[in-house]
Amino acid sequence: WPLIRGVVVFLDSMVKGMQALTYSADLLPEDEQEEPGKIDLWIERHFGEEKGKNIIIGTAVVLGIALSILLFILLPTLLAGLTKSFIQSPVVRNLFEGLLRIVIFLLYLLMSVLIPQLVDVERMFAYHGAEHKTIFCYEKGLPLTVENVRPQSRFHPRCGTSFLFVVVIISILVFSLVSLRVGLWDNPWVRVGLR
Repeated sequence: WPLIRGVVVFLDSMVKGMQALTYSADLLPEDEQEEPGKIDLWIERHFGEEKGKNIIIGTAVVLGIALSILLFILLPTLLAGLTKSFIQSPVVRNLFEGLLRIVIFLLYLLMSVLIPQLVDVERMFAYHGAEHKTIFCYEKGLPLTVENVRPQSRFHPRCGTSFLFVVVIISILVFSLVSLRVGLWDNPWVRVGLR
């Protein structure tokens, strides 16, 4: 039940996060808004504005999850599988797979820091920092005003990015122990399924 509940809450959080970003983008002044792309216009024309936004948000959530599975589960598992001829121990191979996962995660973070020249990425970081500041203000019991939010730190100790890093580290340790028990560990699809 905790696994099912966690997956449902995760999906719900992603959808609500996308809805909040969309809502925030809709509040931008007209002169700062980007023109909708051809795909956006086609979807809105065929499904209506509200249903079109839901389709776009749903697609973004599905693509986000698919990209996460591809980058953090499939790619490290397949790359670690290529070492089977010279890394015999399933535990060592699992540790190598975990190291690949950490490297991919750090490269992902590094890329997001190196490309803030893109207006959308810069805006996303600004919203993320503003979210942290707002949470600090709320946790201190202060009224949520610009004057109270502005001096708060943009580095929150319970940030989702920090949580993801902890999950990656814990999964390396857990799957290293599981690799000792599972007889089918050499099968990459078993490893992907367990993850």
